[in-house]
Amino acid sequence: MERRKLPKRIVRLLWIFSVALVVFACVRLRPLLLIHAAQTGNVSLARFALRIGVSPNTTTSGLDDDDVFNLLAGTDKMGNIPCPVLVLAARNRSSGIVGLLLDAGAAPNKGNGAGSPLEYAAIGGNAECIRLLLRHGADPNGHYKDNTSVIDSLDPRDPKIVAMLKQAGAKGDE
Repeated sequence: MERRKLPKRIVRLLWIFSVALVVFACVRLRPLLLIHAAQTGNVSLARFALRIGVSPNTTTSGLDDDDVFNLLAGTDKMGNIPCPVLVLAARNRSSGIVGLLLDAGAAPNKGNGAGSPLEYAAIGGNAECIRLLLRHGADPNGHYKDNTSVIDSLDPRDPKIVAMLKQAGAKGDE
């Protein structure tokens, strides 16, 4: 059986289509790199994602394919609420990622509707994340879920964390 060669023009078109498909997939999936890094604490992956242009203010919104999201990010989307990667990193006590994101320009007060990065760091008892967030302008008096302050959301209240927040000017019921 004789094998026929495709015309060069068709081979070129197929090659261009293949490259365009790969580029589209890479652009669409790039935010998942940073989301996965924030979820897992992978500082090298976060650094790479930021270096290739992923925004430090990336959120989980717009990622409708839950199967792909769960497979690649290993996390839920916290319901249908857009969740900033800074919240994911603070929630997962990853001070290395929190520092990278803040240095890259992440908004320190942008929460997910249920809490701010500072609130998640405080609830998790991560003093280093709290220091980084406060140093980058996180509001220690922000009110979040159920109109509670950061200090009011702590249960149980770690005296060291409460003292750190109060030193930054936080107010709360005692």
